[in-house]
Amino acid sequence: MQAKLTEQSVLGVSILIPVFNFNINQLVKNLTELKTILEIEIIIIDDCSTLSFDFNSKDSRVKYIKLEKNIGRSKIRNLLASYANYSHLLFLDCDVMPVSNNYLSNYEILLEKQNEVLYGGNLYNDSPPTNKYLILHWKAGKYKEQKTAIEREKKPYQSFITYNFIISKKIFLEMLFDENIIGYGHEDTKFGIDLQKKGVKITHIDNPVYHLGLNKASDIVEKSKEAVDNLCKLIISENIGKETKLYKSFAFLKKYKMLTIFSIITKIGSFLIYKNLYSKNPFLISLDILKLQRMVQNLRNYK
Repeated sequence: MQAKLTEQSVLGVSILIPVFNFNINQLVKNLTELKTILEIEIIIIDDCSTLSFDFNSKDSRVKYIKLEKNIGRSKIRNLLASYANYSHLLFLDCDVMPVSNNYLSNYEILLEKQNEVLYGGNLYNDSPPTNKYLILHWKAGKYKEQKTAIEREKKPYQSFITYNFIISKKIFLEMLFDENIIGYGHEDTKFGIDLQKKGVKITHIDNPVYHLGLNKASDIVEKSKEAVDNLCKLIISENIGKETKLYKSFAFLKKYKMLTIFSIITKIGSFLIYKNLYSKNPFLISLDILKLQRMVQNLRNYK
């Protein structure tokens, strides 16, 4: 199922939400009750969720589509944009919730000042989850992703994440997400770099959403590996991603001929690394080591 991409649109905001295995009823209810002078529509596409829930919004501004086959993170965002009727696109992940009742009003500045891309940021709950297997995700989000606009502006393109940003439809249709990136991770890295290459400015503001959906540590570990694999493919095929801290760590090891000793030490210590990651007090350095170990495996022979 696909609509025809067109730049012809009415002044307003199309809120685009890809869904996979998360109940979005409360998010949609919240969005429809927010005050704004903007014309809005909410377009939801369920990417063939394996967990079912009853979607119950009766608001005429809401359109819900369920796919019979999973198409992935990049393709579904491009597909969502193809249904948009308004001049600006607000991308939200399904497991978030606006922090402020003025959430949409805060984004009206985009139309008033003609900003091309606005990224509002995210927050995690102050208190860690009681389930120890969710603490790793909470820590990674709280201490790595959660940043103020001032902090993000220091590296505006590297700080870009896809789950709370607004972009003009015209610009998005000239860009689109790279559908060659399959699986989890770094489609936002590629999109941010594409914006930078085209000279499209990202303006960072403090208009966050709470990130509510926390994954188990075992899922975070597997997703992290998949994300590193995607990053390595971008580095090899397009020379993209060398500005990341992960690659710089790899380059340091390679420069000083430490790849082999690092691989031996981390292989011996793998049991302790995984034991820590699945504990009630996981260290983010353990996750960093695991990611670097994966990159070394992938790029050992990269020149």
